[in-house]
Amino acid sequence: METPFYTKDFDYTLPEDRIARFPLEQRDQSKLLVFSQGIITDTLFAQLPEYLHSGSLLVINNSRVIHARLRFTKTTGSTIEIFLLTPHTPGDYHEALAKRGSCIWQCIIGHLKKWKNEKLTLTFNYNNNTEKLIAEKKSGNSNHLIQFTYSDNLTFEDVLQHSGAIPLPPYLNRKPVASDHDRYQTIYAAESGSVAAPTAGLHFTDNVLTRLAEKKINKTEITLHTGAGTFLPVKAKLITEHRMHTEYFIVNRKQIKQLQQFQNKITATGTTTLRCLESLYWIGVKLKTCYKDLPHHLQQWEYIDLHQNITVDESFSSIIAYMDNHGLNEFKSSTSLMIIPGYRFRIVNRLITNFHQPQSTLLMLVAAFTGNRWKDIYLHALQNGYRFLSYGDAMLLSS
Repeated sequence: METPFYTKDFDYTLPEDRIARFPLEQRDQSKLLVFSQGIITDTLFAQLPEYLHSGSLLVINNSRVIHARLRFTKTTGSTIEIFLLTPHTPGDYHEALAKRGSCIWQCIIGHLKKWKNEKLTLTFNYNNNTEKLIAEKKSGNSNHLIQFTYSDNLTFEDVLQHSGAIPLPPYLNRKPVASDHDRYQTIYAAESGSVAAPTAGLHFTDNVLTRLAEKKINKTEITLHTGAGTFLPVKAKLITEHRMHTEYFIVNRKQIKQLQQFQNKITATGTTTLRCLESLYWIGVKLKTCYKDLPHHLQQWEYIDLHQNITVDESFSSIIAYMDNHGLNEFKSSTSLMIIPGYRFRIVNRLITNFHQPQSTLLMLVAAFTGNRWKDIYLHALQNGYRFLSYGDAMLLSS
C-alpha cells in the first residue's frame, strides 16, 4: 500500500434533507442509479431485472436484524442503554440466541458512568406474563462483557423480541416506530444476528424476485451478520490508521460451488455481501498456501501479503477440501477486510448498494469498485433528488 490515502479525500457535503428518515411506502419504488461502462442511467429499483443478465448469479444476505437496543431504568431514574454487539458465551450466534436462562454478550453501554456495579433489571411482558431481564457487568474496556439472566422458559431471542428495540442507525435521529419492525428487515431475512440492516436488500419485493427468476437470473443466499461498526466514521487522518470492525459470516457447500460456476457473472447485494465473498476468496488462498487448521479470520490488510495469483477455482476448492476433511456442510468465518481504491476484486462484478455517509469505509469500498468515479456518481445523485443512507435509494454499479 504505497500511495497514502487520506480520509478527507472521501468527503462530500450531505444536506440533512437528503437523508431518508423513513422508507418509501413501496420498497421497489426507490430510485435506482445504474453505473455501467462510465455511463449513469436513472431508473427505479422495480426495473432491476432489466439491468441484470440472464444466466448470472445474484447473491443476497439473509441475515435478520435483532432487537439489539436494551434500555434499563435504575431506581434513581437514570437510564442505561445496552447495545448488543456480538455473542461471547456461547460464541455462536444461533446458539446464543437460542440459549435459555443466561448468556454473555459483548456490548456498548450508554451512560456508562451512571452504572456502577449493581445489577440492572428490565421488566417486560411475554404472553401476558411479566418477565425480568437482569444485566450484570462481567468485564469492561472499550466494549463490555455483559451477562444477561432471564427465565429458563425463554430463549434470548424471545427476550430481545419483547424487551429490546430495533437498532436504527444514529443518523436517522429518531426513535423506532411500529413500521420499522417490518421495514428495517429485508423480505427474505431468515438468520438472526445483525445489529444493522443489510440495507441494499431493503428494496427487494416479491415481484422483483419473481421477475428475476423469470429472466433466469439465479439467486443464492449467504449470511453475514452486519455489525455496529458499519456506522462508525473514519476518524483517523490516514485510512491505514483506521481499525476495521469484524463481521461474521456463514456459507455452505452449495453456495461455494455456485460461486465457482458463475465466475465473472456475480452481482452482490450490499457491501456486506461483497465483503463476505471477497473475504472468502482470501481465506481460500490462506488454506491453499499457508494455513491448514488455524482460525479462518481475515485481518484488515492481510490480503496484501498473501499470494496474489491463486485462481478462484483453486481458492474455493481449498475451502471445499477443508470442509470435506472436517465433515462440514457450512463454513463459518469472520472478516475485518477493508477495501479501498487499488483493491483488485476477485469475485464480485456488480454491486447493488445504497448511498453512504461521507468519510465512511463503505464509501471507500464504492470508490474502489467504481475506479474512483464515486464523486461523479454522488454528485449526480445529489443533483437529481436521490435519497441517501439506510432508508434511501439504491445504485447498481459495474466494476
